[in-house]
Amino acid sequence: MPNQDKRFDAIDRQLLSALQQDGRATVGELAQQVSLSASPCWRRIKNLEDAGVIEGYHARLSRQKLGYGVTGFAGAISHNQP
Repeated sequence: MPNQDKRFDAIDRQLLSALQQDGRATVGELAQQVSLSASPCWRRIKNLEDAGVIEGYHARLSRQKLGYGVTGFAGAISHNQP
């Protein structure tokens, strides 16, 4: 079971879950989801950002729609012998 930091309560975890589902949700929408008013919700989000729990907000792009069908990784193994 993951180690849950005691500084983060159930509302913080609900906010994090909601942000993972929709990183573009407004503070008002998030506040409604976690049953807070906008100001305390914004403060909690700011605290999570300041604590480094929220590292940023990103756009997930569709490789297929961009024309990238396959992603590959290549590497080399060196067999140095004395």
